[in-house]
This record gives sequence, structure tokens and C-alpha cells, in this order.
Amino acid sequence: MKIKLEDFNDGLFCFCLLSIFFPVKIYPLVFLFASFSFFFERKMIIKKGWVVYLVLYSTYAIISFVVSGNYDELRLTNFYKIFVNFIFLISSINWLYNKETDKLIRYVDNVLHFTFFLVFIQLMLYHKQSNFQYLAGVKSSGEGTDIYNNTLYFWGLDNKNLFGARIVTIGFPYILIGAARFNRISLSRILLVIILAYISMSRTPIFALISGVAYIIWKMPGRYIKLSFFVLIALITPFVLNSVLRIDTLTSSSDGMGLRLIYWAAFFVNFDKISIWGEGFLSSDKFLDKYALIYMGEPNIHNTFLNNYLDFGILGLSFYVLFLITLFRYGKSLFNNRAYWVTAFIPLLATMMVLFPGYDNDIIVYLILIFIIGQLKSFNYNKCTYSMSL
Repeated sequence: MKIKLEDFNDGLFCFCLLSIFFPVKIYPLVFLFASFSFFFERKMIIKKGWVVYLVLYSTYAIISFVVSGNYDELRLTNFYKIFVNFIFLISSINWLYNKETDKLIRYVDNVLHFTFFLVFIQLMLYHKQSNFQYLAGVKSSGEGTDIYNNTLYFWGLDNKNLFGARIVTIGFPYILIGAARFNRISLSRILLVIILAYISMSRTPIFALISGVAYIIWKMPGRYIKLSFFVLIALITPFVLNSVLRIDTLTSSSDGMGLRLIYWAAFFVNFDKISIWGEGFLSSDKFLDKYALIYMGEPNIHNTFLNNYLDFGILGLSFYVLFLITLFRYGKSLFNNRAYWVTAFIPLLATMMVLFPGYDNDIIVYLILIFIIGQLKSFNYNKCTYSMSL
């Protein structure tokens, strides 16, 4: 039986999604192979403003890397990310242009069901070694990190914050798929993703998910649902602040968020010492080691936009911001649904404010997924209902 290239590529894209969860990092090879296959099927290249800005950003980053003269393993790995992830983004959105995505979304939905089942198993294995004592909340970021035992790692990521962020970047599109496919907001999907985000012990996904979900409910018709939601938020706020967001340790130097505040303070206090052309590719280590009150060795400043200015200056930051803006406008114009695109970008921007240098696969996969979903053109708040089914 001969398999059509279109069907093969649908399956290949699903395998790309799975590959970013494998403990063995084969996803770069999978992404590159998929990019070639997507281009081969489409036999055309879209010429849009966001592609231009992405190429300009990539070119500037490459020049910065070459000029830096520092080619250690960390910088080489991130350098390759720029090529692999951006090529995959361009080829995927090019492949999706005018593509009927109904069948692909069904495949993606099933893959995400399976993926989140394994995410749950992985997190339960981590918690089992601690006798599930942290499911009621942790007192510090360090306690949350301690459950991540490398010997138990088989799926996702072995880093608390990055794993939490991945739950957002895959989980929120998972919520949107239900809305786009069935014209309903699945409360079960929302609950599932929030629970997984919570037991990941990372605060990053909680804030991003709540932001996106709150916007969905705010835009949905039905005043009683809105009232019930905000009453629920009011009731659980003390628990969320104390046990989830750990607000009492927010400014502690031993806390992950406290360290971010220290790093951001170092950036703004010493802003005049940063060259307008940037300090060079992955320059956070030298900058923070010199100016931050405390530095724990992280390779970036934990904010996509600050990190881009620190590394690539005003040009790099401008190219990156313009890339996001023009990509947003491209999606909005292609699939005339502004409410959907605002909804899709809120959790992404919220996550980017506390993580990522800007070219990680999580961002790229998220952007591709929201284009696949947006292509259905059926997401309409006024027609959506609430449902408990997945």
C-alpha cells in the first residue's frame, strides 16, 4: 500500500511532537528531516515579513556567535538551536499554508492525550520517591527541584522549570484544540493541564495557564460561569499564593523567582553598561557573574526580551519583537479571528517573560500548534459552550 506524502508528513509532525519528550535528544535530526519533507511536499516558500525578521535575527545571532570566539559546548548547542528550530518553524508554517488540517488535528489531539498520560506517570514517579509529601505544596523552589531524580527520568525534561514550561507550551494548545474542534471549552482539559502544571512543582506554568484560561472565560458568554470562576479564584487564592506561588519566599535569594528578580535588577541597574550592539552570544554568565548580587550559573537571564537585548542589543531585540508582531498579524490576517490569536499569545508571552533565550523548541512547537489549530477557523467565543468531556 503506497502512503501519500501528505499522510506521511502528518505522521511525521506527530513524531516531531513526541521527539521533544524523549530523554535522548534526537529531536534536532527529526526536525531537520521533517523540514526537508515539508518543503518537498509544498514545493513553495512563503515570503512574509515575519520570515524576513526571523532571518535578520538569526543572521545577527550567527555573527555575534562567530565574533565572540567562544565555542564551548553550551554555546555550540544553543547556536545549533537557532538553525534547527527556526528552519523547522519556517518549513512547518510554509507546509501549513492553505492546508486542510482537520485530520492532522485529530492526530495531534491523540498524540497529546498519550503525551500527557506519560507526563503524569513521569511526575508520579518523581513524587513517589518522596512519598508524595510535596503534593500538598512545597516551601521552597529547592524542595520542588529535589524531586527531579535523573535515575527516574524517562519522559519530558529533568529540569523543573523547563518541564513546567513545556506543560504550558503543549498544554494550552491542547485546551484550544477542544475549542476549535468541538466548539466547546473542555473543563476536563483545563483541569488536567493545571493539575499537571501544579505537580510539576514549577510556578511558571501556573501563572501562564491561569492568564490564558482567565482570558478565555472572560471572553465567553455567560455571566454566571464568569461569576462562579472568579468566586472560585477568590476561594483558592490563599492556597495558590502560599503553596503554589510561594509568595512568602518570592524575594528570597534562595528562591527561583527571587533569583530572577536579582538578575533583572542587575540588568536594569547596569543598563548603561550594556552595549547597544549587545554583549555577545550567551553573555549572561559573564554579565551576571560581574553585576548580580547572587549568580547561580544559569546561561540566560530568564526573560526572553531582556536576554535578547543583553546578547544582541537593540537590533537583535528589535528583530525578535518584530518577528513576533508580524507573525501574530500574519496569523490574524490569514485566519480572521483576532480573539483566537490574542488567546493563543497570552500564555506564550507570559512564559517568555520568565524563561527562554528565545529560540528554544518549546516556543517553536507552540507557534506551529497554534497555526494548526487556527487554520480550522472555527474558534468562536460566541458559539462555544462548556463541557466536561475531553
